[in-house]
Amino acid sequence: MDRTTNADIDSLIRRVQEAKARRDERDPAYAELVRRFQDMAFGCAFAILGDVHHAEDAAQEAFMDAWTNIEDLRSDAAFPGWFRRVVLTRCHRFLRRKGVHTVPMDQAADVAGDEPDALDAAQARESGLLMRSALRSPSEDDRILLVLFHLDEYSYRQIGTFLELPPSSVDNRLRAARRKLKERLSSMTAHDLRSSRPSRDSRFVDEAMGRPPGMAADTWAILQAADEGDDETVRAMIADEPDLVTANHAYWQPLHFAARSGHAEVVRILLEAGSDPLSHVWWHGYRNPLEAARDRGHEDAVQLLEAAIRERHQAAPTRGALICEAVRSGDPRRVADLLDEDPSLVNVAQIVSDQIGSRQPLHVAVEMDRFDLVDFLLERGADLEGTRGDGFKPIHLALWENQWRGLRDNRTMLGYLLGKGAKYAVGVMAARGDLDAVRRAIERDPSLVD
Repeated sequence: MDRTTNADIDSLIRRVQEAKARRDERDPAYAELVRRFQDMAFGCAFAILGDVHHAEDAAQEAFMDAWTNIEDLRSDAAFPGWFRRVVLTRCHRFLRRKGVHTVPMDQAADVAGDEPDALDAAQARESGLLMRSALRSPSEDDRILLVLFHLDEYSYRQIGTFLELPPSSVDNRLRAARRKLKERLSSMTAHDLRSSRPSRDSRFVDEAMGRPPGMAADTWAILQAADEGDDETVRAMIADEPDLVTANHAYWQPLHFAARSGHAEVVRILLEAGSDPLSHVWWHGYRNPLEAARDRGHEDAVQLLEAAIRERHQAAPTRGALICEAVRSGDPRRVADLLDEDPSLVNVAQIVSDQIGSRQPLHVAVEMDRFDLVDFLLERGADLEGTRGDGFKPIHLALWENQWRGLRDNRTMLGYLLGKGAKYAVGVMAARGDLDAVRRAIERDPSLVD
């Protein structure tokens, strides 16, 4: 993040978010955001992954994720902190997907061979190992703080904005974290990081604005065509390769892009070709094309999607979607108004997707970590043991995102729901690490072991 004012950044974000702006207007604005935040993204990713090349890949993918979801940013001023969370999400998914492999220090010399650059490679690997060793001990937040401090001459205010901390906390935590490092490693880390930062040339920005690393050319082409409303290209590509209707980036399929941008004709083409109107985005609150279109007021696309849902899923999405989307928006007044008009909405289900099935308003409130809405919905009669389409109850969502993606582990929400009377099942006991409770449960019912 270079030395620019918040007003400059706010202006860029508004240009990127402008629904009616052409891509040739939005792209330059986003390219400038990439340029300003590239080192921050790289530094954050390096602090988690400990490898320069992995960090660049994760940062590139995070910028694509941010481009895809930037309309969900509710406040321009919140962009730095919001984007940090996007980077962290991408890094943690990167670790689960690929892993980051290191070579033990005592084996670093074995890398050298007969090649002319083998010694350089061994020395570079050792340098990387030293950096990872230096950054291994502090907490994740402190590692990010340390890397950003060494990476560039960022002010405490800039680092604090990215980490969502006041400058005084940045100062105090940085002093404490630096005391944990040996001076030799601290100096070496600063030198190596600065020589690796993306802003050293234009390559990172160029790649971030092009096709993401590892994405097939035809996938990138159809996603762009859907986002731009190029119905002729979409129709031709699907005729040539029907499976492209499910091509995706971070689970965003062509239908998501077309619905979000309000291109009704492309939505119609994709639905006729077999796109699922309830295809969802796992890491983004199970967002589906209908929600994307409704959020931006694209009524023609909404009507097409609702008709497809009625036809394919034998259900009208309106009632469940209204209350669940009100909860997801985080607007207590809107939720209250809907329940005042129709109290039965408190337990009405919204169809989400074939895999998830349906969810109730309380599920959404727990997913969003909105304690106020959880409390309000329970007061209005929400079912604390209500089961989502995939079998998950509200208490499960305090621990897991879903059956396919690991722990979320919000212990505060878990305790809150237990205090409200949620059933303390043995699976929840085990996930919580409550061994005494697990033993007592198994003693009462040995079949729980299976």
